[in-house]
Amino acid sequence: MFLHKGPALTDSLLDAPCAGIKSLLNNFALGWCNKVEVIKHLLFNLSLLLVLLFFYLIWLERIREMPKWITLASFLLSIILCFLFSYQPIPHVSYDLRLIPVLIGGIYFGIGPLLPIIVIIIRAFYGIDIGFFTNLTIYGSLPLLFLKFHPWFISQHPKKRITLSVFFAISLSFITVLLLPLVNWASLDFETLFAYLFVPSLGAFIFSYSVEISLKNIRLYNRVIDTERTIALEKMGAAIAHEIRNPLTTAMGFVQLLQETEVDKTKSKQYLYGKARIGCCRVNY
Repeated sequence: MFLHKGPALTDSLLDAPCAGIKSLLNNFALGWCNKVEVIKHLLFNLSLLLVLLFFYLIWLERIREMPKWITLASFLLSIILCFLFSYQPIPHVSYDLRLIPVLIGGIYFGIGPLLPIIVIIIRAFYGIDIGFFTNLTIYGSLPLLFLKFHPWFISQHPKKRITLSVFFAISLSFITVLLLPLVNWASLDFETLFAYLFVPSLGAFIFSYSVEISLKNIRLYNRVIDTERTIALEKMGAAIAHEIRNPLTTAMGFVQLLQETEVDKTKSKQYLYGKARIGCCRVNY
């Protein structure tokens, strides 16, 4: 009897721990999948922004000087796409990358005072709630900051500009994460913190690096154009000097020859007048 009931007793003793472990693993997997949703939506936001940036930089390299209104419209479209494809797991909390177009447009292209105001206005259409006031706290001070910071930023070395872009992205992301508990305590955990610090900083690096490459290509193109223009002017100046110098040298030679030899004055004047006319015609030609 003992041998017959032993395995059943052993199985019943093992069922409870196994069920607990399975439940724990399922809960962990479900929680991790929910957090991966944040990363997935942020990466989708980033891919949309990169597509728009790609076309914008191609256009910028073609015309080499983008009008301000086109730049503003491009970054406005980026912000609108971030709002449209934001991830909202809980009320009043939306995860997106709106800070990247605001940051890059403000420090690189000088349209920073407008972009934060546009973000606040668009957020107001989603409701005047605690999320709106959090957004107002983050972006309300950026217009003045970008207005003062942009001239100094552009004068820095490209590598330093990239570093500063990533630093500001991390800072804004960190401030955003710190303000999340004011909206909902459930929105703050390690996975969300990691996603919202890593993806925006990665996006800021890709954006700033891409912009720096395009600006470098534009500078090189302008330098080549200036060099070719200088060479063309030098060649034209040398040709003009050559055309002027040749008849003058000939005329001076004949003047010296006439002064050294005894020639009738009337014939001498006629000869010099004829040579002068030939030289003037040659220069005009």
